[in-house]
Amino acid sequence: MSANPDFTETAEQFIAAGRVDEARELLEARLGSMPASWSWMVDRGAEREIAFWDEREFDAYLKFFGPRLPAGVSVSWVGPSYSKAYHLIAGIAMQSDRLNEATSFVERALALESDHPQLLLRLAALRDADGRTVEALALAERATSARSWSPHQDAAAARAAATSYRLRLASQARSMNTNGPAASPRPPTFATFDDDGPGAGNGRFARVLGRLESTSARAIAAVAAITTVTLLVVLVMAIFRTPPDEARARRFEKSLAGYLELATAATAPTRPYRRGRVVVVDLGTRQIDPCTHGLARAIRAESPDEVGTIVFVQWLPEYLDTYYSARGQALAKGYVTNAYLILVDVTLGKQVGMKTIRGESPPDSVVRSASEREGEYGPRPVSGVIGYIASLPVYDAESDTIPVAGASGAPGRAIAADEVTSAAFRSVRLDATGRVVERPSGTARVFRETLPGGATFEMVVVPTGTFAMGLPDDDVTFDEFSRPSHDVTVPEFALARTEVTRDLWRAVAALPRITRDLAIETPEPGDGSLPMTSISWADANEFCLRLEKATGRPYRLPAESEWEYAALAGQAGPYVTGAATDATYANIRVDPDDPESPKGPFRAKVTAVGSLGVANGFGLFDVDGNVSEWCADTFHSNYNGAPADGSAWISGSSDTKRVLRGGAYDIHWTDTTARKRFGYDPLVRYGICGLRIALSLPAAGQGGVTTP
Repeated sequence: MSANPDFTETAEQFIAAGRVDEARELLEARLGSMPASWSWMVDRGAEREIAFWDEREFDAYLKFFGPRLPAGVSVSWVGPSYSKAYHLIAGIAMQSDRLNEATSFVERALALESDHPQLLLRLAALRDADGRTVEALALAERATSARSWSPHQDAAAARAAATSYRLRLASQARSMNTNGPAASPRPPTFATFDDDGPGAGNGRFARVLGRLESTSARAIAAVAAITTVTLLVVLVMAIFRTPPDEARARRFEKSLAGYLELATAATAPTRPYRRGRVVVVDLGTRQIDPCTHGLARAIRAESPDEVGTIVFVQWLPEYLDTYYSARGQALAKGYVTNAYLILVDVTLGKQVGMKTIRGESPPDSVVRSASEREGEYGPRPVSGVIGYIASLPVYDAESDTIPVAGASGAPGRAIAADEVTSAAFRSVRLDATGRVVERPSGTARVFRETLPGGATFEMVVVPTGTFAMGLPDDDVTFDEFSRPSHDVTVPEFALARTEVTRDLWRAVAALPRITRDLAIETPEPGDGSLPMTSISWADANEFCLRLEKATGRPYRLPAESEWEYAALAGQAGPYVTGAATDATYANIRVDPDDPESPKGPFRAKVTAVGSLGVANGFGLFDVDGNVSEWCADTFHSNYNGAPADGSAWISGSSDTKRVLRGGAYDIHWTDTTARKRFGYDPLVRYGICGLRIALSLPAAGQGGVTTP
């Protein structure tokens, strides 16, 4: 970075001194000469050149990525940042209430740097000022999960903004409910929306509107439905498959909000989805977009009469140049129209994709296409949108019927008495301030399993016991997923002493396939004792199925109740280490800039299993932190009706997600408590996901291993 300030720093100094006009003139002049090929990051292999906004961003990037950079790769801070310049000039426009101009500047900045939290928050503020609080919340939620390395101030601001918008929406919902407290919103069924099928505007869609609109509106709609004009319109739409008009789009907006919440939930990598008829919704206007029908024709629909996928699109025009006539008369401004997409699968009720697509430059002779809004020149990247959706993996219905490891309940090969040995371990207990108050030691009963190829792993015999699962009644934590508290009796079982390592994964992945293939990574020096990561629930289940066939013992994923019981090991929690946690004893994400953060190092990567040297009260290592661990259960939104016998809760949920427990190296410390629950898609591979295997033990007298 040059010792001389770049123009964005100079502009900031002008703004701080009240010289706003000078700042604006400087920014306009420099943005007008921005290189067409400018990018906020240029990766040259051995060197990454990044246009950071300021020193705290530079420091945060180095702190997060420094340990992860390959040997020999360096990071250089280069300037200026043109996306920051757009952010500054947008702020100046906002101060003068030129909100449309400010929005244009921020959208251009996002086209350059689509995941910058400050840009997302500024656009959220503009959407909120325009009364579009749902979109403001969506942008703030994106900001909370954008750039895991972003400075603490950015993350804190995003969380505060999202909370503010969410509370405002909840308050609005309560004020509109005259019959008592606001109920949890139920997302509408988009399968009833048929904008180009026979009888569009009547039948199923009309019934949806009937539920959404007031009594008077329904009466008006009923009267209108029997008029000659309405019948003619319906007939024309049925024959010519006309797109919905603005009035119907406005009525559709009421049901749109529910799926906007799904679309803007925590961001996720691409996941499988069920194809169906595609509807595109313009986030800027909330209207059904004209390119819907091109998409619907281009992508084969398995259920053509029902909406299958909703594409929320934000068109982002980026100014390129002004076109002039031969006489020097300005004809039009040319733009590249980019697209920011969020895809929601209606059938699965999930976000299935997110992408920014860059459009094509307009031709020398500017011609406005029929699909463009006022003021946009240059074609929209419809073909890019089509290509992206077509590239997404299609949901595999067979995944719902794959055999679940250990489901048969067969006892399998018995554990001989001489297989069980004693293994000493030490633990640590912390008080609420994070101070070590006890360093107890213990002895675990362990047996070693050996695979045909020679690979081994250790299992800890967990004694039977009864415990209170879930949050205690006096816990004020806002986490309804972990309520109500209920007693569960867990029979004796065995749980792996550590998370499955990469060496063990490779050994099992080389065994014959049962239902699906398992990836076999090329070994790297020293990685064998690291936990295996980026595996789906289906991968973990396949691992257990192969292990069962190779050993003759019904290895499986632990039930959620077994996992929580084993993690707490008889103490009250909420953390495995007691009343608090510490990154010295658990590989978790901490924040030195947050005074409430636990102490200890933030490693920003997985560590060798058991390498921190501290076990829990049953002798299990890395129960909290390192990687999150799959459980056998399907995800339920609460514990009402949960089994009390320690078995996995498979039935009674309409959700296809499976349970993940335990924190991870890149999960915030508040989410590493022993009772914290997560539900993730069973076919998606996240970098934080690993597994720890379990084994049911035969009852006493049937060859089982019993605890005295």
